[in-house]
Amino acid sequence: MANNTPTPYSCTVFNKDKNVLPIKIEFCKSIFYLHNWCKNVGFDYHYINIYNRKTGKYIARQYFDEYVIDKPLY
Repeated sequence: MANNTPTPYSCTVFNKDKNVLPIKIEFCKSIFYLHNWCKNVGFDYHYINIYNRKTGKYIARQYFDEYVIDKPLY
């Protein structure tokens, strides 16, 4: 059986340390799960740029210290 869960986001995660290269995630199902994954692997991020995966259009920016919610697609 195929996994039909939509992956609406494409994200770029920027570290607080400017010497660390950002991580590009092409297929992201949930901003909340991405936030928890960054905490679990020890990637101390400053913010996440969120894009619509299909169009590449910028949606929002999620900062580390703000309440994490999944953004609506524009």
